[in-house]
Amino acid sequence: METVGKSFASELGSDSFVSFAKKTVSDIPGVEFVEADSEYGFNYPYFIYIPDEIRSGEPPILVEPNNTGTSTDDFEEHIEGAELQLREGTGTRQISDELDIPLIVPVFPRPRSEPVDWEHYTHALDVETLEISSGKLERIDLQLLSMVEHSKENLLSDRPVSFSDKIILNGFSASGNFVDRFAVLHPESVLSVTAGGLNGMALLPKAEMDGHELPYHVGISDIESLIGKSFDPDELDRVNQYLYMGSEDDNDTIGYGDAWTEDGLEETALEVYGEDIIGERFPKCQEAYEEVGIEAQFKIYEGVGHSPREARDDIVEFHRRSIEGDDVSEFGEKLGTHPEFEINKEKLDTGETLELDASKSKTNPGEIIKYTWDFGDGETAVGKTTQHTYTEPGTYEITLKAITEIGATDTISKNIEVETSEEDINADFKIDPENPMEGEQIELNADDSKSPEEINAYTWDFGDGETAVGKTTQHTYNEAGEYQIKLEIHTEKGRQATKTKQIEIQETTTEETPGLKTISALSGLAGSAYLLNKQKQKQQEKDPD
Repeated sequence: METVGKSFASELGSDSFVSFAKKTVSDIPGVEFVEADSEYGFNYPYFIYIPDEIRSGEPPILVEPNNTGTSTDDFEEHIEGAELQLREGTGTRQISDELDIPLIVPVFPRPRSEPVDWEHYTHALDVETLEISSGKLERIDLQLLSMVEHSKENLLSDRPVSFSDKIILNGFSASGNFVDRFAVLHPESVLSVTAGGLNGMALLPKAEMDGHELPYHVGISDIESLIGKSFDPDELDRVNQYLYMGSEDDNDTIGYGDAWTEDGLEETALEVYGEDIIGERFPKCQEAYEEVGIEAQFKIYEGVGHSPREARDDIVEFHRRSIEGDDVSEFGEKLGTHPEFEINKEKLDTGETLELDASKSKTNPGEIIKYTWDFGDGETAVGKTTQHTYTEPGTYEITLKAITEIGATDTISKNIEVETSEEDINADFKIDPENPMEGEQIELNADDSKSPEEINAYTWDFGDGETAVGKTTQHTYNEAGEYQIKLEIHTEKGRQATKTKQIEIQETTTEETPGLKTISALSGLAGSAYLLNKQKQKQQEKDPD
C-alpha cells in the first residue's frame, strides 16, 4: 500500500481513516486502497481494481467518480460509498470485468462544513467546486488525472501492455454529471464517456443559446476563466459520448441549493432547458449538440426510473466499441417531439382539395395524442389527416402542431402556392320532361357540365330524401310539389362544383261522367289531352258501334 501524505493525514486528524479503508477492501480480490500523495498531485485517496486479465493493445483505464449521495464531514462515509462501487455484481465492476481494464474510484469528500460548506457539490463537479482556489479540494478534476497517471506508473507498470493516454468514464446521477462535465473540460484526455440520470441537463457545449449566456455548469461561456484553457469543440467531437435517461426519471436537482447556488444560474437553466426533465430538457441537450455539430448519442429507456440497471449492457458495449474503434452511432436516437406532414400537391388551384397527412410525425418518449392544423387562411382543423380547400389565390403557410401525452409540443410549417384555375369547372344538367306529373319518370343528364380536367364523379340529390350517382340517371316523384335537384361533380384534381335546379311536380285528378271518365289535368292541356285520348280509345273498344 502507498503511504498517506502528511498533508492528508493532518487533514483527517489521524491514520484511522486509512486503516478503515484497508479493512473495507480486504475481502475484495483485486482491489487496493491507494493513499493520497500531494506531491504527485492528488490530495485524496483512491481505490483501484485490477482484473485478472488485462486486454491487449493499449487499453484505457476506467474511471467512475464516487458518489456518497449526501454531504457529510465524516470521511468514512465517503470511503464506504466508494468501496461499494467495487463490489462484485455492481455495474461498475461489470464494465471493468467484461472489458478487462483496470478501474479507479477516487474518494473525494462532499463536505458539509469543512474544508468547504455543503454548497460545493464536489461529487457533481459543479461551478462552486471549480472555483475553489486553495486547499485540498482545489481542482479535483486535475487531481483525478494525477491519480490515473500515478496508477499507471506505480501499480500497473509491471503489466505487459502500454496503457492509453485516454481514459473512459462512467457515472450516474451526481457522478453522471461529474463525468459529463469532466469530458467537456478535458476532452483530450477522454476516449469515451457514459453518463446517466443527469436531471435531463447535460452540460451544453455552447456559450449562448436562445438569447441567454451559458456559464458553467449550464454551458461553457466562462470555462477559460475557470480552468485556464478554452473549450475545444473539435476534441469533444472526438469523444464517444453516451448520455441516457429513464423515461420515468423524476429525480431533479432544481430547487436544491447544493446543486444551484450561483446567482441566477438556476433561472438560466430553467429558461434554457425547460421545466420537464424528459419532454423538454433532455431533447434540448441534443438540440444544442446538433447545432454546434458535435456528435453525441442520446437515449431514453422507456418505463425506467432513476436507475442505470437497464443501460448496463449498452454501457459495456458502447465502451467496447469505443476501445476497438468501431462505430457507436446506433446507440443514439432522436429525442423530443418532431411533427412532420406530407401534402399531395406543392401547388394547387382555387377550389382544389388539398390532402394533408401527419403520420410520419414522431415523439420520444411517449406518443402524440393530438394534431392541430392552421391553414393560414383563418381556417383550422384537428386530426392526424385532414383536407382543405382554398377559395382565394396566394401563398399560405400551413402549420401543424403536435401535442404529446406528457404535454410536450412542437410545430412545423410549410408554404403552399394557390393559383386561380385557368378554367373554372361548371356543373349543369338537363331534365326531361321539364314539367312532369307525380308518378312520371324523369330523365336527368349532366352532359352540359364542363371541366378542364376529367370529371370522375357525379352525385345527385333529388330533394325528397333520395340520391343517385352517375352522369345520367332517372327519378320518379310520387307526390306533387316543388323540389330542389342538386348535382355535384368532382374532378381528378379534387375540385368540385354544384348546380341546383328547382322542379315542380304537378298533381293529376280524375272526374266521373256518364259513360266516360273525364280527366282534368291541373298540370296543363298537353297532359289532359294525352289522358283523354287514352280514355276514348278504351271506351270505343267496349262500344264498337
